[in-house]
Amino acid sequence: MARRRKSQNIKPLLYVEWDDHHANASWQEKVDHSPAHCVSVGWLIQEDKKAITIAGNRCIETSTVGNTQYILKSDITYRRKRARS
Repeated sequence: MARRRKSQNIKPLLYVEWDDHHANASWQEKVDHSPAHCVSVGWLIQEDKKAITIAGNRCIETSTVGNTQYILKSDITYRRKRARS
């Protein structure tokens, strides 16, 4: 079993449900006027009054991150931090 490393700068892991905007460039007879409901999980990288940024991947040895998402708080419908064990 791999041993668990302790990182000095672990950010909280979040589960976020949010409504996304979408577009369609093709001709349509009926326009879909509803948002796309999405679910994301990631480490909280940054937060301000307007939005959050989460990352799906983090490097333990460095502070690099990958697979980032910027989500407006006005679009978030549910948010929960991962409980620490």
